[in-house]
Amino acid sequence: MSHEQAPPPAEQSTAYMSYIQLRDPGNEIRLFSFTTSRQLGARRTTSIKLATYRLEDCPPYIALSYAWGDLGEAPEPIFVDGRLLLVQPSCAYALEQLK
Repeated sequence: MSHEQAPPPAEQSTAYMSYIQLRDPGNEIRLFSFTTSRQLGARRTTSIKLATYRLEDCPPYIALSYAWGDLGEAPEPIFVDGRLLLVQPSCAYALEQLK
């Protein structure tokens, strides 16, 4: 199974995650796996890592849309490859339930 994993950041920080376009969007997909939760203030926050797979080589997965929920709600923080990403509360909740 061939896949490309994003390199971990040199140090864990609260820098924001930035989107990096797939090299071959018609034939690739990004999948995440859970890592150890991180402390953010007084709470533990979901932490995941991303890996890029070619469609013909990707392992079985469950799809989760992150683009739903009430846009008027305050976003929740999660960490992706050690970088902060703000998501809708419904997405943060769904990730917590999947862990």
